[in-house]
Amino acid sequence: MQDIPVHTLEMTGLLKTILYLVLFYYLSKFLMRRWLNKKIKEHTDFRQNSVSEQEAAQRKNQEGKVTIKGSGSGNTNGGHSSDEGEFVDYEEVK
Repeated sequence: MQDIPVHTLEMTGLLKTILYLVLFYYLSKFLMRRWLNKKIKEHTDFRQNSVSEQEAAQRKNQEGKVTIKGSGSGNTNGGHSSDEGEFVDYEEVK
């Protein structure tokens, strides 16, 4: 058998360990980036769907909506027509 110096074997093992650590680092970095992008995309899709569902529900349920119908541009009484009624100022009773 051929005698290989011990320090050469130790250097080879050290280089392999460093190589494995570097490969593990870049592989985990690549996989984490892909996983995070997927999770972020899922989260944004979920938020967009929930917002669009809320908007649809608001459009569907317009209970309490106030609509003011005006006579248009024929008003001569300062923008108020005579059939609108009179403003009444209510006082708070204690």
